[in-house]
Amino acid sequence: MRQTSAGPRAVRGTWLRRLLGGLGVRVRFESFGGIVALERPPLLAFVDQAFLRRLGFREHPRWGEARSTLSAPTEVHMTLTRACPVGCRGCYVDAAEPAPGELSTAAACAVLDDLAAAGVLHVAMGGGESYVRPDLFDIASHARQLGMVPNVTTSGLGMTQDLARRSRVFGQVNVSVDGLAGWDDSAGRPRGSWEVAERALELLRRARVRTGVNCVVTRQNVERLDELARAVRRLGVREVEFLRIKPTGRGTTDYGRRVLTREQARGVYPRILALARSARIRPRIDCSFLPMACHHAPDLGRMKLLGMLGCEAGHHLASVDSVGRVHACSFLEDGRTLPRGLAAEWDAADALVDYRHYRDRAPEPCASCAYLSICGGGCRAVSRFLTGDPFRPDPECPRVEDWSAARAQGSRAVAGSGPLLGDPPDQCAEAGDPVVPPHHGRQPGEPRASDSGDTEPGEIVV
Repeated sequence: MRQTSAGPRAVRGTWLRRLLGGLGVRVRFESFGGIVALERPPLLAFVDQAFLRRLGFREHPRWGEARSTLSAPTEVHMTLTRACPVGCRGCYVDAAEPAPGELSTAAACAVLDDLAAAGVLHVAMGGGESYVRPDLFDIASHARQLGMVPNVTTSGLGMTQDLARRSRVFGQVNVSVDGLAGWDDSAGRPRGSWEVAERALELLRRARVRTGVNCVVTRQNVERLDELARAVRRLGVREVEFLRIKPTGRGTTDYGRRVLTREQARGVYPRILALARSARIRPRIDCSFLPMACHHAPDLGRMKLLGMLGCEAGHHLASVDSVGRVHACSFLEDGRTLPRGLAAEWDAADALVDYRHYRDRAPEPCASCAYLSICGGGCRAVSRFLTGDPFRPDPECPRVEDWSAARAQGSRAVAGSGPLLGDPPDQCAEAGDPVVPPHHGRQPGEPRASDSGDTEPGEIVV
């Protein structure tokens, strides 16, 4: 008897889905196709419909939706508490004592239920100091049970062998390190912070926990990032995320003294790229550093391929604070309580939608910038602090600085902007330079395929 083509495709599709499920792969359907998520190695791949058909998935209702935005954020930052004994002067949430009405264990787990229902893939937990919550591992385990990957950031204070062992529940633990022993307090951290972080990193390494380092880049430490990178590399850390200082919380008090100078800001991206070679680390930059990267005119297509994204507040990213309010970003202070939850209100909540659509109504000089589609206009928190309006272009963006200076001089030309006014060059500024993806943009492009297959609802799909 002649076998129809539907049979082999169905068998192949079932086998592929089982294989993907065994590897811990999740698929979230979107109008363009879907997002394939993998924890080891960390991966968020945005793929088209044809690629998913080739993996054995049949048509999904979302494929018929006419939408230009995601159905939910890929990652949510969750502030578990504002309690923290460290007392950093630059703390962006003004952490010290717990906030009145902080989420209980049950309430925090209910938030996670809502995020999972929306299709969130990663939850980045932080504080304050998350490890002061005795229920931290219960909350993280609940996220795991829901199919989300929990990650956490810590100062390292109070880390013990037992806490390090229990931290295996997290996909990754990032320890904050802004300076080494003997440095001035670059981000306002008290003396002894390096020793605390060093001990925590060593305990986590011994417990075989995937670790990384978060480093807030300031005027005081930017010239010494190579020393810092080499020091953490000796501790076995490969991934270092460099964060732009934000004027929120206590970070507003001496922002003018700690923020990078104009020259430092324009040179920070090549400096970080050089660390990939000299210190043998995998550097990452946070989304707010994209304007500084774009100043060097990297290849736009390559940046898109590697998933480099600037501000994705209210789109790829959202935040939940310690009392349950939802924000477009953890650095924005205009969050709202969503009575029906994120899953139900994602498409309509003002606290999210206005930020999500910045690119659609960006003013100059963002509107004519070739990098707007990935940069997103810089940091909304910086814009709010320096201009009073979060929807103005980031005043610290080199292009905005040049454009503003030219306007002040009565000129219509943007001096020194070069390729930023038109199409970006075909090649990166220096051939062979690695492109450093922001933390939340681990998307290697859109594979193309043209086969078809079948699927069954509920299998490794959210």
